[in-house]
Amino acid sequence: GSALNPPVIGRGMFVPRGLTFPDPATGQGNMAASWTFGCQGVDVEIDPDSGQIHVLKMVSAQDAGKIINPVTARGQVEGAMTMALGAALMEKLKFAPDGRILNAGFVDYRILCAADMPEMEVIFIETPDATGPYGARGLGEHGIVAIPPAVANAVARALGVEFYELPVTPDQIMTALETRREGGASATFW
Repeated sequence: GSALNPPVIGRGMFVPRGLTFPDPATGQGNMAASWTFGCQGVDVEIDPDSGQIHVLKMVSAQDAGKIINPVTARGQVEGAMTMALGAALMEKLKFAPDGRILNAGFVDYRILCAADMPEMEVIFIETPDATGPYGARGLGEHGIVAIPPAVANAVARALGVEFYELPVTPDQIMTALETRREGGASATFW
């Protein structure tokens, strides 16, 4: 068909130069066009009567080069932080001995909802990348990377107990508090 104002259609591509596969002997190579850097932190409270972890605030600071669309970039990072918080606190598949998933529906496999969400702050530091399109670097996965360890580290600092398995659940917290009450100054939970 025809239109008075036909759509604008564009096409393009970006292929970074100088990338290599890792050397089989050393594992060294230039496997990424650029590197995105960032850090994340959380502020938590723990209810000693229930073991419930309340995340009060999450902060993510990312240097992803030039941020081309700040609203979309912020939404990307906030979505990743939300996904990471679910993994840190509640999301875990449970399997029967025969391999069937025991919690395949949302009744048994709880995910975060709006009421579970803490305050979120996203900070962008813009150091343009010389090889990225318009100075941008990758941003998609970086909002998720450090939230689960930040939660586990905050809980460990509060309780003196280290957790090495996610999610960190109220049952684990109560077991850790009981261990401490019985004289164990610190413990590790796998």
